Amino acid sequence: MELTLDDTKDSALIRGIIAVLLPALRKELSVKEELLTVQQLNEEYYHISNEAMAAIVRQKGYPSCDIPGNKNPKYSRRAVEKYIAEHQDYHN
Repeated sequence: MELTLDDTKDSALIRGIIAVLLPALRKELSVKEELLTVQQLNEEYYHISNEAMAAIVRQKGYPSCDIPGNKNPKYSRRAVEKYIAEHQDYHN
């Protein structure tokens, strides 16, 4: 069985596929520069108790951003993802 389409159908098919895929690709490839709260970090990455999460963010070298006028630090998504990737333990 051979599938053949004329130029009009080809173009319409390709435009339809692009219309569906492009928004998802843009979202996936966009640089995420957002700052997160400790609660957001826990919900998105760690899923642990609040006490354990507090211990993690207090570790020396854990990336945080103190914002003037805000008593709670924020955490760069990109910096946290890099930190997590660099601090993985692999067991044999």
